[in-house]
Amino acid sequence: MDLTGTALLVASGLAVVLSVAVTLATWTRVRGAGPVRGLQRIGLLMVCQLTAVVLAAVLVNDDLALYTSWGDLVGTDVTGAVQADPVGAPPTGSASGGGTATRAADPRGVTTTQPLPGSGRLREETVTGATSRVTARVWILLPAGYDQAGSTRRYPVVEFLPGFPGTPTTWLRALQLQTVMDAEVAAGRVRPFIAVLPTMNVASPRDTECVDVAHGPQVATWLATDVPAIVGHQVRALPTGADWSLAGYSTGGFCAVKLAMTHPATFHSAVVLSGYFSPSSSAGLGDLFGGDQDARRRNDPMWLLGHRPAPPIAVLAIASDQDPSTAQPTRAFLAAVRPPMRAAQLLLTTGGHNTGVWTSVEPQLLQWLSHQWQP
Repeated sequence: MDLTGTALLVASGLAVVLSVAVTLATWTRVRGAGPVRGLQRIGLLMVCQLTAVVLAAVLVNDDLALYTSWGDLVGTDVTGAVQADPVGAPPTGSASGGGTATRAADPRGVTTTQPLPGSGRLREETVTGATSRVTARVWILLPAGYDQAGSTRRYPVVEFLPGFPGTPTTWLRALQLQTVMDAEVAAGRVRPFIAVLPTMNVASPRDTECVDVAHGPQVATWLATDVPAIVGHQVRALPTGADWSLAGYSTGGFCAVKLAMTHPATFHSAVVLSGYFSPSSSAGLGDLFGGDQDARRRNDPMWLLGHRPAPPIAVLAIASDQDPSTAQPTRAFLAAVRPPMRAAQLLLTTGGHNTGVWTSVEPQLLQWLSHQWQP
């Protein structure tokens, strides 16, 4: 029986009906001493609750395609991929790509850095953005060897964004970013880099989709202006531009491509992992733009591709055929991309909308990003 589809849904519904019917039929027929009868009735109620929870889980999974097979659920599926462009594609400006890769001048004019508070490779701090006035936590994962005595080496930077609802530490825990990062760097497949994990959902439980909300938090400014300025002052990061990237899953994927397209002087490349490419129409977001349709369009990558000059950035779009809510928008986006913007794709044949799938492609997305940074 498949994990999605009618059969499991019907079976789960029948289990609920059957458990309730058995409970009603046997409630007054239980035998034994008082405590024994009480335990039997508690057991009957627990079975009813369990079947109801399973039905709810099946309904949610069927709607969102979180897990598309039993192997996907337990982590034994080998995610297949159809790849039109090699993940190790050369950066923009090479013989096979359009446009010219240039190192943007550092808009902050930073020539020295202030020490990042704390010790160890993973640092965490609460900061306030000078421009956005957003106050939130930021995690910074430094590459191995960063603190080597006398080192002046500067590194590329990747901002990693979570989904909604979600926290930056999902990248560290469920997606095991440090483990994957260290393995790929040690194998020589990825250049050492600084991973920055800023709080994206600064107004939870409201999803801001990383926009400067009308009469609300200026989230785009926080992520694209303030966080780079803070990082640039505190660690040995290369200047914004050719050596700065974004990567996000789900809503974070939408944010990654949107911020890269609207701030190409800051971010040269972005990875969209099971994301989408137009602002959500969900009522739960509220009116992010205060009725300003121009502001909404400026935050819509698909609209920008059709009505504005394409920015000179590179995007890797990753989606699964078994996750139609992101696979279809991904294909539409890829078809709309035009020079000097470049797009690579990693289309998976199996897998749903979950961290197991995203972890399976994490080495490839890091390899692709590494190839986009200026040599």
